[in-house]
This record gives sequence, structure tokens and C-alpha cells, in this order.
Amino acid sequence: LQSDSREAVQVMERGRTQTAASVEQSALAVQSLEAISQAVTVITDMNIHIASASEEQSVVAEDVNRNIQDIAHRATQTAQGTAQTVQTSAQVATQAAQLRQMMERFQLG
Repeated sequence: LQSDSREAVQVMERGRTQTAASVEQSALAVQSLEAISQAVTVITDMNIHIASASEEQSVVAEDVNRNIQDIAHRATQTAQGTAQTVQTSAQVATQAAQLRQMMERFQLG
């Protein structure tokens, strides 16, 4: 009977030790899950910030594109205006030369 009692005590002691180890492992698992949960929260926040920054960059890129198109349009208009000015200047020079010739004839005659 004593031998059976000792065995029963030993079995209960092993059970208590295993239970304590299980409780300790459960506590570690809870800590690990909390750390994972915090990491997921941080990653989610980072994704939100990245998405927001991407949207802002997209808006800025669209503005830059619009401004470049406007600059290209204005540069085309300026080039056309310059071409017209050159043509008009040539016509004025031709007319001035013709007028000078007429005046020279008028003075001679």
C-alpha cells in the first residue's frame, strides 16, 4: 500500500510539474500572440501610410504632367508667334526697301 501511495504521489507530482510547464508554455504562447498582434498592427499602419503616400504622389504626378503639357502648349504658341514675327519683320524690311527706292526715284525725278 505504501508503494502504491508513493507511486500515486510521484504520478501526481509529475502531473503537477507537467501542468506547471503547460501553464508556462501557455503564458509564452500568449506573449508571442500579443507580439504578433502588435506587429500586424504596425504593418497595417505602415500599409495605410504607404497607400496614402502613393495617392499623394499620384496626384502630384498628375499635376506635373498637366503643367508639362501646359508648358509644351505655350512653347508651341511662342514658336508660332516667333515665326510670325520673323515673317512680319521680313515683310516690313522688304516694304522699307521698296519705300526707299520710291523715295529715291521721287527725289531724282
